[in-house]
Order: sequence, then structure tokens, then C-alpha cells
Amino acid sequence: MDKSLIYEGKKINYHVVGEGPVLLLLHGFLESMGMWTAFLPSLSKSHTCISIDLPGFGGSDPLPREALMEDFAKAVFQVVDAEGIEKFSLLGHSMGGYIGLEILRLRPESIDRLILFHSSPFNDSKERANTRKKALRLIEKKPELYIQQAIQSMFKPEAKERFKKEILEMIQEAKRLSVQGIASGLHAMLNRENRLGELEKIDERGLIIYGTLDPIIDTQMIISFYLYTDLDIHLRPLYGVGHMGHIENPEEALKAICEGLAISA
Repeated sequence: MDKSLIYEGKKINYHVVGEGPVLLLLHGFLESMGMWTAFLPSLSKSHTCISIDLPGFGGSDPLPREALMEDFAKAVFQVVDAEGIEKFSLLGHSMGGYIGLEILRLRPESIDRLILFHSSPFNDSKERANTRKKALRLIEKKPELYIQQAIQSMFKPEAKERFKKEILEMIQEAKRLSVQGIASGLHAMLNRENRLGELEKIDERGLIIYGTLDPIIDTQMIISFYLYTDLDIHLRPLYGVGHMGHIENPEEALKAICEGLAISA
């Protein structure tokens, strides 16, 4: 069922399907809740799946350009509260995972399981932060060029030709977004804080799914903290996959997600 609500004068779109414990699905940057469509028939057999168009993406209105991750988290809370949800699991892709970590910080008692899908608890490296600053300037001057470059960069080089159709569809969808919405997402990612400490609140109920060839996420940092800290969070590699496991290897990605939710694919 497609639904929407108004939060501070802004529309937020979301979709509800299935029965059982609640699973929130948060898409990544330049995406929409449509990224989860192929997974919903399986996930909705055991969960009430609520996929959300984050502010500024899909059919939801944008936040101000100076938005922070906390602002995106508060927008998600509007959906949670409107649906009368007290406890939920959360699956977040990339930026959706960053928002999930902010939700964990603000309402740790509400999260049952947390799955970071091609996402990370770390804030931007100096190099990555400089890249985002350049992106903020480029999106204001040449938005279509920025969108093309940004989406292409999400795929490992050898996958770009194989998934040419999917990349083109993503670009066309992203071109319909407002510059304000894209800029607010960039600003929030640029200014997010390290949330590694928050994972202690979820511990063995947390899972990080990562692509071994991810061009966006520093997987070596993730592996290092896993090996050298006392956290019991689980890691699940997708071998030969970049940043877009739901496109590059959807069968294995779904299997990994179901493992994190302790259900059968």
C-alpha cells in the first residue's frame, strides 16, 4: 500500500506490504524506495516491510540544503510514529545505513536488528570529504553532469558495461530530483560523525554486508575494526561485488539480508 504524510510542510512517501515484525528499508543516495522492489516479495513473507522515499529522493520533498543525518532520521521517525511502531529492524543501503546509525543513536531501544548494506559506521576520510565538497559545487553548476558521474562511480569498472541499462535508468530517475534534495543529502553525508561506538548498542544483532570490490566504502577499515575490536557484529562479504549488490548480484544480496534477519530466502 502506498502512503504519504506531511512533516513540517513536506511530503514523505512510503510503502507498506507484508505481515509480521516491522522491517524499515532505507535506500541510498540518488536512489528511491524502488531499489527494494525485487526483494519485497521475499522479505514481506515474514516481515511488515516499510520502504521510505527519504526526503529529497523519489517522491518525497527535500530538506534544507544544510540538513544533517539527524534531520533525515527525524523524518523517518515521522513514518514510524504515524504507523504506531515501537520496535523494528532496519536495512539501510549506503546513505540509508548512515541514517540507520543515527536512528540507533537516537532510539536504540527501538531497533531489533540493524543491517548495513554497502554502508559503514565511519565518517568521511579527508579525501572523501574533499570529493563531497567538490560535488556540492558541481551539483549547483552542472547537476546533470554530477548525476552521471556520481552514479557511474557506484559501479566497479568491469560492471559498467554489464549494467549499462540499469545505470541509465538510475541516471534518468535521479535527473528528476531537485538540486536542493541532492545537496541536502551530500551535506548530511559530508558532516556525519563516526558512529562506530553506536554499534555496541546492537552488537550481535548487527550485520554489515559489503562488496569485496566496493569503490565507495573502505571495506578494509570495516574488516580491521571487526578483527581488532570486541564488537560481536557480523560481517558478510559479497565476493566480486561493488557498491550495488542489489543490482550486481541480487540473489546473493537477498540471501545475505535474510541471514541478517534470521529468515530463509
